Amino acid sequence: MALAAVRSSLRSHAGNARVRGLASSARRWASRPSWMEESSSRPVSQETLAGIPWAGRSTLTGLFLKVAENGPRDQTVWKRLTARADVIAHSLTPKQASLILSAMARARQQQETFLRRFTIKFAPSLISGAELIDLCGIISSLSQLGSYQEELFSLAARRLAEVSPQLDARQLALVANAFVRSGHEDRSLFQRLLKQVPRQLARCTAKDAAILLNAFSQVPAFHLKDWDDSVLDEEQQNLKKALEALALRLPELLPKADLHSLTLILNAFAQMQFVQKDALDLLTQELLLNEERFQRASGRQLAMTLNAVARDEMLPEDSEFDPQSFCVVANAAAKLGLGIETFQVLYSRLPRLLARLSGRQLAMICHAWAKAHIHNDDLFELLMLPLIHQASNLTAHEVAITVYGYAHFRKSPSELFGPLLDRLGQLLEEEAVSEADLLMVANALGRIAGRDVRVESALRRRLSEESFGRHLSPAAQATFGLQDQAAGSDGLYAGLGSMQDGSLVLSDASPVRNDQGIQKAMSYTVLKAGGKQKFLALGVAAAVVYSIKEQLNFVPGPRHAAPVAAAAAASMMMAPAAFADEIGDASKKLGDASYNFAKEVDWNNGIFLQAPGKFQPLKALKAIDKMIEMGAAADPKLLKAAAEAHHKAIGSISGPNGVTSRADWDEVNAALGRVVASVPKAKVMAVYDAVKDITDPKVPAYMKSLVNGPDAEKAYQGFLEFKDVVAKNQVTAASAPAVVPSGDKIGAAAKQLSDASYPFIKDIDWLSDIYLKPLPGKTAPETLKAIDKMIVMGAKMDGNLLKAAAEAHHKAIGSVDSKGVTSAADYEAVNAALGRLVASVPKETVMDVYNSMAKIVDPTVTNNMFSKVNPLDAVAAAKGFYTFKDVVQASQR
Repeated sequence: MALAAVRSSLRSHAGNARVRGLASSARRWASRPSWMEESSSRPVSQETLAGIPWAGRSTLTGLFLKVAENGPRDQTVWKRLTARADVIAHSLTPKQASLILSAMARARQQQETFLRRFTIKFAPSLISGAELIDLCGIISSLSQLGSYQEELFSLAARRLAEVSPQLDARQLALVANAFVRSGHEDRSLFQRLLKQVPRQLARCTAKDAAILLNAFSQVPAFHLKDWDDSVLDEEQQNLKKALEALALRLPELLPKADLHSLTLILNAFAQMQFVQKDALDLLTQELLLNEERFQRASGRQLAMTLNAVARDEMLPEDSEFDPQSFCVVANAAAKLGLGIETFQVLYSRLPRLLARLSGRQLAMICHAWAKAHIHNDDLFELLMLPLIHQASNLTAHEVAITVYGYAHFRKSPSELFGPLLDRLGQLLEEEAVSEADLLMVANALGRIAGRDVRVESALRRRLSEESFGRHLSPAAQATFGLQDQAAGSDGLYAGLGSMQDGSLVLSDASPVRNDQGIQKAMSYTVLKAGGKQKFLALGVAAAVVYSIKEQLNFVPGPRHAAPVAAAAAASMMMAPAAFADEIGDASKKLGDASYNFAKEVDWNNGIFLQAPGKFQPLKALKAIDKMIEMGAAADPKLLKAAAEAHHKAIGSISGPNGVTSRADWDEVNAALGRVVASVPKAKVMAVYDAVKDITDPKVPAYMKSLVNGPDAEKAYQGFLEFKDVVAKNQVTAASAPAVVPSGDKIGAAAKQLSDASYPFIKDIDWLSDIYLKPLPGKTAPETLKAIDKMIVMGAKMDGNLLKAAAEAHHKAIGSVDSKGVTSAADYEAVNAALGRLVASVPKETVMDVYNSMAKIVDPTVTNNMFSKVNPLDAVAAAKGFYTFKDVVQASQR
């Protein structure tokens, strides 16, 4: 009986095991994707791809979509696909073209050869006959791929304006975003789109609203400071109606919105300074509602949130930063690269906080403005007195980031640097200065050639004990006379520990736990806020989350550490140990790759005065016009910094080839990279394309033959890598147009000058090649001295007036006739713009340019030019100019 029971039990267990095994197998099979699902998620097979060269238009369209969705992610495959598409492009229907382009956009495949040919040769005929959904798809995809062709977008704009009443909300958003993204401004189209927004909102999703608002916010004309109906024109009235309609839809849209849509909507309202309390409360509440989701926000999403909060117009009147919140926001804004507008708003809040700022907070503010490369003389003047009073209580790290902040902008006021370096000397005696802080001070002093014996002594001791000389900049090595000693160093902060996520962590310290730090910081900032202050708390929360996530903090060792609240720790530890921006770092790598090449180039060669191909003055003028447009769109502060970098580089030129120093070579490249990054890609590429059109294809090979080939190739590869870093940091929308003065004395005088001199202007042969000839009897170094004076003058010009002058020249080029003469009205506008520009510069700087040019221009030059025009017209123009000069001088600062 017992044996039978055991056998029965065993059979039962075995049966149960088999059942469990079958059930488990069934579950595994049930959880597997079906054969259709599995095949649809696999990369397209090589057998299928082998048929690309023979694929018809329908098959090829399907292949584009499948490869974009499932792969393979192989450039060779995409080149084969686009090569076949190029062959049969003439037979594609608008729908097929739309699907192919959308597949390329989804896979981010910018096959430039195919796109350029397609947009010029085939797309125009497709645009005119496409259905709305396909038309929107073509234009949207081309904008995402960065393939812009002015005539094509103009044709599309006319077609879309005609059919705008038929566009649904999604199509309105796609069209607006495509035209803004491409930098194609068509006010008539946007006027039509604005009228349709209130009518199409019933089926609008949160994503549609976000894309549409984001597009509107990037149109400079839509940035209004006064939304009162009495001051709005028809277009602005339509904009207001559209924004009000979107705001009314927010209660229905926001609960279903993802984080990216929420931040886009918030940032768009901020950019356009359109503030409705209910909408603002809804957005803020929705963003703060889900703490876990907010912690997962990307850097870009946090940047948009922070940028919105930092704008003065978006903050309630009774809200105010406390000192700690201000520092958190400023440092995160610097790291996120939010730009000058954000820092202008922050600066406007600073005076009210000044009396409450601690020494650490003052130091952090110095560092934030330097890290963001935002030049503000008034700010550093404002901070100087409280820093002097608190200098004796600063830590070594606070001294270091303060010295760095001032030195970054070539500032070294003795009344401040004296107490700061005295404090550092005291801390050095107490052995309370870390290697990282000593290096930061040394490199900062090297930037301003400020030698301090206490710092030098400490450096010499550390160099003999530790191998960290490689981290001393060449300027610091030269300032402290340590070139020989530093050259033998090869360690990376030896004995200090390691770099973790961009932050220096000491060997005996523990890194901040991100998850706990973020949670505490969020709780601190959100719970602290109430009522209208909640919106301000949102910005502080975004800054804290970003700062801790990115490990911006410098973690001190236990002997100096003290327990602090999470939010306080986040603000105190915001300043990083290193002080180089991403483009600055990339410029040093470019210097490593290109300086040998730079030394081989004969910079004194007259070849650089020649046209890069066939002499085509009017075509060359179009290329120059694109450069002027790009310059007008650039950040004026960065233009000034680039001019100053060139001036400094000219000062270090040496050797028979006229090459600048390695340090100045790097600085110039970094400055130019930042200028280019401040301009939308479409405008930069317009310059590239225009110059390419006037350059003989043989020129690059010839120029390469004048130097060492491998060095040129290495430099080119370095440039491509540098270009990618610049593109990564590039803005997506141009800055607002200049504010042009009117009704001033210079404007009236410009009209008199223009009336007197326009006949003379028409006498001149503007198409002559004489302007490319070198000045007789003068060498390149002699001419460069005069050019340097012009650069110095340019660096001192008012940024807004400089932009206005560029815009006036751009407009004048647009009215140039076949002889190269602009219209009388545009000529007058250019004279007025230049007069105001000169008046913004001190007289002695202007006279430096005049005197330097007088030294290099032989009288035979003026006599020769005079002989080529009507002498009476020339004399009348000269008299008019002298009168104009007097008016400008009277207005000069």
